[in-house]
Amino acid sequence: VRPTDLLDDFYGPLIEHLTRTHRVEIFPYDWRLSVRDAAAQLALCLEALLPEAERTRQPVHLVAHSMG
Repeated sequence: VRPTDLLDDFYGPLIEHLTRTHRVEIFPYDWRLSVRDAAAQLALCLEALLPEAERTRQPVHLVAHSMG
């Protein structure tokens, strides 16, 4: 089982809808690993995306769901 396996089954329509008007970057959360580690990886991902967002003056939106 990989954390990306569930994306199409549960979030496919939402992802398709958002890609019509937004750049979509997927950051799957692996529930088997530490939340702290996931947060650190998310921070690295955002650090890589922010320079282009600032250059193009585009906002960054995070779409997430609850873990419980």
